[in-house]
Amino acid sequence: MRYALLIYGARAEPESELDPKIAAVLEHPSVVEWTRLQGLASATTVRRQEGKRLLTDGPFIDSKEYLGGLVTVDAPDLDGALAIVEDMQEVRPNVVIEVRPVLEAG
Repeated sequence: MRYALLIYGARAEPESELDPKIAAVLEHPSVVEWTRLQGLASATTVRRQEGKRLLTDGPFIDSKEYLGGLVTVDAPDLDGALAIVEDMQEVRPNVVIEVRPVLEAG
């Protein structure tokens, strides 16, 4: 089963270089793919209001934690996905990671 690990942290801007310790975790055989997001200034939020498209610069939330990226893992069960999360949080103990099963097409 595939799980999405949505990684939240206090940084509004990503680090320019990927931490080698995080890179090592991302090389785990269960990691299918991963994506780092650009900073908040590059975000655009799209909504529909009265049938028209409404664009807002940046994320349209007031939060202390921001989505910094996501990792897709292929794990036999939730415990397998949580093992990857534990490895990530050993390197970055202050990040919050939301784990959600991926809804497969079909």
